[in-house]
Amino acid sequence: MSREQKIKVELLKYADKKEYDIVLDLLLQWVQRDLIGMFATMTREEFAFIVNQVIVHQYTLLQRYASRRSLSKDVSGKSKDPLFLEAMHLVQKIRRLYSNILYVDPTEHIYGVDKRENLYSSDKLTGVKLSVADYENLVLMELHNYKFDLASKWFQRFAKEYALRMSYKLYILKLQTYCGGLPSSWLQSNAELARMNFDPKQSRFKWEQEVSAVMSEFYSENGNVKLDNEFNETVIYCIGYSKNIDYLNHHIYSVYGIAPNAEVNRNFEIMSTEDPAYPDINILTAIVVAMSHNDRFNTAMKVVSRFQEIYDIDTSGVKAKNFWQQIFKWCNLSNRYSEKSSLKIFSKITDGSKSKTARAHSSLESAKSDPNFDYEGYLEFVSHISNLRKTSFDQLWALYNEAGIGFSFQVYKTYLQYLRESIVEDREQKYYNYLSVLLNDYQKYNVNKKSFNTRNDPNFRAVSNIAGTIYDLYIVAMKSLIDIKWQATYAGQCPPLIEKWSLDDKMKKDLKLWFETNRLPKYKSMIEKKREEHMIKLRTDDKEEDSFLDLM
Repeated sequence: MSREQKIKVELLKYADKKEYDIVLDLLLQWVQRDLIGMFATMTREEFAFIVNQVIVHQYTLLQRYASRRSLSKDVSGKSKDPLFLEAMHLVQKIRRLYSNILYVDPTEHIYGVDKRENLYSSDKLTGVKLSVADYENLVLMELHNYKFDLASKWFQRFAKEYALRMSYKLYILKLQTYCGGLPSSWLQSNAELARMNFDPKQSRFKWEQEVSAVMSEFYSENGNVKLDNEFNETVIYCIGYSKNIDYLNHHIYSVYGIAPNAEVNRNFEIMSTEDPAYPDINILTAIVVAMSHNDRFNTAMKVVSRFQEIYDIDTSGVKAKNFWQQIFKWCNLSNRYSEKSSLKIFSKITDGSKSKTARAHSSLESAKSDPNFDYEGYLEFVSHISNLRKTSFDQLWALYNEAGIGFSFQVYKTYLQYLRESIVEDREQKYYNYLSVLLNDYQKYNVNKKSFNTRNDPNFRAVSNIAGTIYDLYIVAMKSLIDIKWQATYAGQCPPLIEKWSLDDKMKKDLKLWFETNRLPKYKSMIEKKREEHMIKLRTDDKEEDSFLDLM
């Protein structure tokens, strides 16, 4: 075996072990020492495949970072988080790797100022050109990091170098870059009853295109080719992002034969399970997200139910985790409401979208003073919304546990947030049920620190890390249940609750201390206030009785 072959074997070994930092170091050293020899030993497709594995892993690190940050109390930010730092470290190495492939001078870079107009503007080129797969990798990496301006730059460079030779994968990436086909990048400002605004994009980007324009370009180059699931999934996201609900309904109906009212086209021929367009769990997820983004969450649930019936799509097990995470997310957004938003929507419903009432009343108290305001109708409207929210979450939580998905931080956190709302009925029992589910998961993932399953390798998500997340959620749930009890004047039940339901001695000690120093004083203050109010009421009643006797 030659030296180059041995290096390749080592490279593949580390890639298989997911030690991607070492993989990039080996590639950088190989490129610097013998670029031509490297590509004589390894094909361009093999090289691009290995780099793609690193890019996918880098995105996984970012997702783990985002999940951890949403629960963490650490406010130090990205700059100190090891997951985020590792992810950014890999990005810089990949950019450097591609720079070294193109340029002899190590100071030159693919994002250098002198490369803005021409990627190959250099007196010291290696002679190697980027392949189509390399372009796919670079676009994908920048998209994963929400650098839409850089992703667009690679499309511009590709157009100069390859003209109309767009690959199938590049068209999917183009839809994600220009047409909203990447839902994690959407500006979250949906659900009229729960307005929120957050833009994940990490760069300024203003060159969006209509999905229909990109699809026309695709068909003009590829003929009437049939789209597979990955392409259809992206198209559904794009149409949902465009807010064209009629187009979305038409696309789902024409491809899958299911109408927005969940009726099935009788003339539609159900495709074979071997068909690359036969819908899977990712298609269902896309439909949920796209419809919910257009304030059609309940419609999405009906359509998804019909999809399961017609296409027999399995929504159980770990593979369906993202599907359920999206359902819980959009259930929360779609049915959440505030007094101000519900008042505004009710006014629109009763008086029309240009209602003077909708503009005039900034609060419920203001609206109640208006003789034209239908207060009873408003109360019925709010009751309908709250009942819908309660029914949706109760059913989803039961279905989720039946599906055997296992622990999902996003789902568990969303459901816990719902339990903390005052509208929830039978809250205590629901908390005990939630704690029982967490307890089972904790026992499943909790391992001894010296166990083989516990590692410090940042590339490996040890089960103990999951156990730690479950532990933190459990504490939050315990504190919420304790608050419910003492606020209902049952503070005496709190110490036994802590004693019986704590996961370990440390939790028991911490919760007892928290209750005694933080909650017990508040409880005593509440009881004293209630006593004073009761005494004042008694004195007032006595005075009223004396006044009545005087009249007699």
